[in-house]
Amino acid sequence: MQTYTEVGSAPIKARETVRHRVVIIGGGTAGITVAAQLVRKGIHDIALIEPSDKHYYQPLWTLVGAGVAKAEQSVREEKRFIPKGVRWVQEEAVEIDPEQKLVCTRNGTRVAYDFLVVAPGVVSDWDKIAGAADTLGQNGVSTNYGYDLAPKTWEFIQQTQEGVALFTMPNTAEPGYTIKCGGAPQKIAYMAADYFRMRGRPVKVIYATAGGLLFGVPEFCKVLEGVCERYGIEVLTKHELIAVDPNRKVATFALKDKPGETREIEFD
Repeated sequence: MQTYTEVGSAPIKARETVRHRVVIIGGGTAGITVAAQLVRKGIHDIALIEPSDKHYYQPLWTLVGAGVAKAEQSVREEKRFIPKGVRWVQEEAVEIDPEQKLVCTRNGTRVAYDFLVVAPGVVSDWDKIAGAADTLGQNGVSTNYGYDLAPKTWEFIQQTQEGVALFTMPNTAEPGYTIKCGGAPQKIAYMAADYFRMRGRPVKVIYATAGGLLFGVPEFCKVLEGVCERYGIEVLTKHELIAVDPNRKVATFALKDKPGETREIEFD
């Protein structure tokens, strides 16, 4: 069932074609911000295509993983953030026809546009890492890139009394790869290291990144190298995670500077 903000418009029937000057795909922070900015500039003929009735503030999930915030604090009702006057098409966009200037939804609605903003967000493809999809949230393996999984990160950090805590940064340097937040893997590593230090736990923290540097901006990189040194965090560059074995508690990395070679690292 389609849902709209209060703009006095009748619901769009399935397979009906409607037109708006601006159509925005995605009702996350980016899509909502663009809609709000356009409305403030006097542009009101806007449609926003977003299937979810929940809005997630994903940057908070790093703090959820560190036990500083609760996952529930990151979610709100989507309708609260859609600017007044913007039509909310609560459906999933599945196709863009740039020649006809049309967006088609899974329910068959066709939304024509003069200008299109594409901001659907990033979906994590855990199948690119062998074994990850089946073990996330279990066996001490987690991620902060998911609403349900970030609390598991905090749970596993608290359970770790000794051994190795391994944090990884995906490959973002090659075509076809992207990431929601490049700083998130480092932030949780630092906060976990601080937690272990405050509690006097003999846990070795390892941060492995597929990139060649700890951070791409030289000025920041130098500061962050100092942070790692103070916490005793071992930094491994050009290590791309390609497999997780939950039974052996082993992570396998492809060595980016040595084609064809891999390295296994045990973790707790």
